[in-house]
Amino acid sequence: MLLYYFASAVKSIQFHVDDDIIDKLNYYYTTSIITGIHVQSLVQMACDSRLLDLDSRNKALQTIATNVEEALHVKHQVMGGNRLKLLNLIICTRSSGAAVTFLYISVKILYTVNIVGQIFLLNTFLGNRSKWYGLQVLNDLMNGREWEESGHFPRVTLCDFEVKVLGNVHRHTVQCVLMINMFNEKIFLFLWFWYFLLAGATVCSLLYWIYISIVPSRLVFFFHSLSQIFYININYRQLNFVGKYLTGIEGYKMVDSQSLRRFVFHFLRQDGVFLLRMVATHAGELPCYELAKTLWNKYCDNKEGKMHDV
Repeated sequence: MLLYYFASAVKSIQFHVDDDIIDKLNYYYTTSIITGIHVQSLVQMACDSRLLDLDSRNKALQTIATNVEEALHVKHQVMGGNRLKLLNLIICTRSSGAAVTFLYISVKILYTVNIVGQIFLLNTFLGNRSKWYGLQVLNDLMNGREWEESGHFPRVTLCDFEVKVLGNVHRHTVQCVLMINMFNEKIFLFLWFWYFLLAGATVCSLLYWIYISIVPSRLVFFFHSLSQIFYININYRQLNFVGKYLTGIEGYKMVDSQSLRRFVFHFLRQDGVFLLRMVATHAGELPCYELAKTLWNKYCDNKEGKMHDV
């Protein structure tokens, strides 16, 4: 019966297609204006390219590579000289080449703050002094402690009610059974563990992306941009990640490490590597390999073009 009324209530809600279109437009334009790159469209194109024939797939990947190149190397008027360049590196603006990565990690941080706040609100709502409500309830169940000792969701309480008899009001206090609390205990126990599961997954995802995006490579890019004298001869994760997809290119083995550094830190930069990671995650290794090969060829063509101009 309850499900019937719930289904009727859902059907009575009028969903407007125009509102959905407006929300999508707001999302597309907002992300494109802030970052300059529409990640979802590029990744979707890479996913769709897997179903195309060879020529169509090459054209699609060429289009993706062109969009990535134009988005990563869009020209901005820089005012204020070195101070503004330093500010771009610190706050990760579009001209810094790390706006998409910074925004992605910022959203993950907001997700983490949200789920941790949900856990604190749940504990506050339950009136539990300890932060480990779910573990306490499980411990009570395993040790056979009843609600009389633990105080969680009492099953019995005292109820006051009035009865009028011949104009007189008689007040009675009787013992009442709260059957709903048996369900409440299970529901909130499930919610508590579900929130902690989400919190663990969100924190692990956040730490993973910080580990592969910021810790080893962002600092190198930061110091490398401040001064050209910082050359550290170790293998960074971004270099290894991009180099893994370039090993199959003809003539790549003759490329020195400095060319790979320039390709990663000056051509792709932080956001380019981030897009390659997204393509590898959602579209697979083959589209990522082909896209990396296309970007590498564009980098080599631009490099040769500059040499001919000189």
